[in-house]
Amino acid sequence: VVVVPVGQFPWRDKALTASPGQHLELRMRYDKVNRFSKPPDQACNQSKNDVTYRLPSWQSSWRYTPQALQSVNITELKNTADWAKKTKILESILMSLNASISEMNQTIHFSRATRRDCVNTYAVHKFIRHCGCLPSFLPIPVEFFPTYNYCFDDKTDLLSIESTEACYMRLMASISRYEMEARQLCLDMCERRSYAIRPVTYPWPGLTIDSATDFLHNSLGDWSYPYNFLFSKGVANLFYMDIRTKEVQARRSNLSANEMLEFTNELQNVERSLAKISIQALSDFGQEMTEEPSYTTKNLMADLG
Repeated sequence: VVVVPVGQFPWRDKALTASPGQHLELRMRYDKVNRFSKPPDQACNQSKNDVTYRLPSWQSSWRYTPQALQSVNITELKNTADWAKKTKILESILMSLNASISEMNQTIHFSRATRRDCVNTYAVHKFIRHCGCLPSFLPIPVEFFPTYNYCFDDKTDLLSIESTEACYMRLMASISRYEMEARQLCLDMCERRSYAIRPVTYPWPGLTIDSATDFLHNSLGDWSYPYNFLFSKGVANLFYMDIRTKEVQARRSNLSANEMLEFTNELQNVERSLAKISIQALSDFGQEMTEEPSYTTKNLMADLG
């Protein structure tokens, strides 16, 4: 879970982990800090820059156009006994559908760049300098793409691939060092917005035979039955356990000790696949701190005459 103010990129070093079988309560306070730059020892970045990243995404991929879908003639494919013709039909379908696949990335604009964005750009520059390409595991500012591509795009010859891979792996192993170097060069922002977060965890949901029925019934109100009803996968597991709980409740007086133990273990498996996150205010108001240039008594007395 990453919680950042609007306009900032959610960097992984701000992530909080929600463990299975736990309720993670985030108590938050919104903080604003406006510093006064005092170079050289206490300098800060006074600019208010934005940044736009191109990020890998499945969101825009596999969107077939109506024309591409209409070109799929399943009836003709079924009725054809000639395997050579079947292969040609399948090839034309594949080519038609592939033409409808858009790029698997999305461009997202963030209105408030932070020091962490500067650190990221420093690491990207290292890949460009040493490997001549862009790392796919980092957010890439869009201004790099007219000149550079991802490291393994458009590479077909074995020597080029091996050379790129060796450089890529070498720089990946050094990414922590590059980030430490960047923190010596990238100034903190004079104007900062952040959340002070106090995480509190509780065991959850604590299912028993008595409480499981109400819990599962309330949980299912947020879902509909999935297409693939797999008993141990995802949301479908809740529907399966809802049915099992009702069966156990109906036969409870006739259940053996082994059957009760088996059902208890099933409830524990459900707990291990669930986590809950909630957000509450840490205080009634946020916190704002503003620094101003110092005005010494000597200067004050001189101005007063």
